[in-house]
Amino acid sequence: MSVQRRVLLWFALVSAQIALLLAIANPWGAFKDLGMWLCASSLLFLVAFTFARKDEASGATLPLILWFGLACGLGLRVLAALTNTEPSIGLGFDLFAGQAALAGLNPYAYSAEELLGGGLRVGEAALERSRALVAGSPDLTHWLTRIMPADAEADTPLLTLPFLVLSQVLTPGTALGWFGILLAGDALTLALLLLLLRRLRRSAGWALLFWVNPVWLYSVFVPGASMALVGPVLLLAVWASISERSALTGILLAIAAALNFWLAALLALLLRSAGRRPSAWRRAAYGLVGFVLISVLLWTVHLAFGAPVHWFGGLTGESTSGIDPVSSLFAEGLSDGLMTGFARFAPALWMALLTLAGLVIAWLPLPDQGQRAIRAGLLGFFALFLTAQIQPQALLAVIILLPLTRSPTLVLASGFGLLVASLSNFNVSIGGLTPELTARVAIGGVIGLVFCVAWLTSIRRNQALE
Repeated sequence: MSVQRRVLLWFALVSAQIALLLAIANPWGAFKDLGMWLCASSLLFLVAFTFARKDEASGATLPLILWFGLACGLGLRVLAALTNTEPSIGLGFDLFAGQAALAGLNPYAYSAEELLGGGLRVGEAALERSRALVAGSPDLTHWLTRIMPADAEADTPLLTLPFLVLSQVLTPGTALGWFGILLAGDALTLALLLLLLRRLRRSAGWALLFWVNPVWLYSVFVPGASMALVGPVLLLAVWASISERSALTGILLAIAAALNFWLAALLALLLRSAGRRPSAWRRAAYGLVGFVLISVLLWTVHLAFGAPVHWFGGLTGESTSGIDPVSSLFAEGLSDGLMTGFARFAPALWMALLTLAGLVIAWLPLPDQGQRAIRAGLLGFFALFLTAQIQPQALLAVIILLPLTRSPTLVLASGFGLLVASLSNFNVSIGGLTPELTARVAIGGVIGLVFCVAWLTSIRRNQALE
């Protein structure tokens, strides 16, 4: 490895970690208003690190860089857990759900306002028990009084309830146990990534694209989002796909989709056989049956508890409409009338579009097994571009796949919402579009163009897409 390449690697990685440290630790509030910019800067440094690391299969400095990155990622997670003394609004609701389930109550049955004693509903035994639980805990009362709007109900993913219960058994009334569980989940995700990288004969150093990713740490781990727990399930589904265990792939992807439904759009891609054996369609049928059976079981349980379906938005209270980018393209009067009627169908329409895109992406030949992860990342970026969320946590599952793709373009795309929010602050408007939509179109166009050029180049050279 050349001296210049080595210096660039160290400079990019160290700079990315310093920027992220300042964004997370925020000493004395000195960088309170710069957290987003620091995180965006850290992402750009990580993109530079990916470019510098490209095509370097080995070198004396690489193990040292790997250990440095692993230590930084662990330290930042521990720091985030210790400094997060005030849970976010959504996390507070999640922690309440854990305590309610621990007490044998259904956390999805009542709104925050009703739990605090508001509304007209009185006399129900379960409601009165829930109110007694809240009244007896200053922490629960504090968390619920912060919920806006007051009539909001718990948005906690049903499959994460057992882990939230465990966190409240370990550290009642605090989020420390929950962050310990998230840290264990991230560590398991890292271990699975290292095994998959070895399976694909790629350097272990690429695991840093997940472990020190600023968007994952700042937007998923720091707020304590339940989305973090999807990592091991999604990677096991990728492993089953690469191993051509189609039935297991369908089962695991159904579990991941129960955490967030957009992951179901990956089904065609993960069931895609790399070869052209006569058994390919039969294997795909096994996977489809496994997916459908487990999905029916899980959604039946969801209906029984009244648990919500998570589509594209975050898992800690963010809006999930996904309508704003489309409505911005119409005149205000037409937009109000057109979008109001279709708002309830928006998630289903986006899901249908993503499923169709997944089928198209899966149809093209796969030069090697790692192409599934690359194309899943492309589909995730497509979803990031379509939906209204600035940085929806649920779509950040694509960050888990970055080490398998080794693509600087997808590393940049993983922070699409963060870059849009940063660029929107300049209030640049083109063609009558809002600054947010202008930034979305500009950044999406650049990333999409670069990716298309890379794809066409890989086809012309008969190489695997990276």
